[in-house]
Amino acid sequence: YFDGWKAYERNPFHPTKNPQGVIQMSLAENQLCFDLIEDWILNNPEASICTPEGVHQFRNIANFQDYH
Repeated sequence: YFDGWKAYERNPFHPTKNPQGVIQMSLAENQLCFDLIEDWILNNPEASICTPEGVHQFRNIANFQDYH
């Protein structure tokens, strides 16, 4: 994972300026489901570390963090 990010930073793909560059494909985030997950947390508070009061902070902690 980290080696892939480092390679991408050294040689990032660009369609015209660097077509032989690295395309970063080792990370995926599905942010389209956050509302569904928040609803699930509210309906299943005993199964989640998020409290109903803090459920809206879920979006801030659910994303992958930059490896730096």
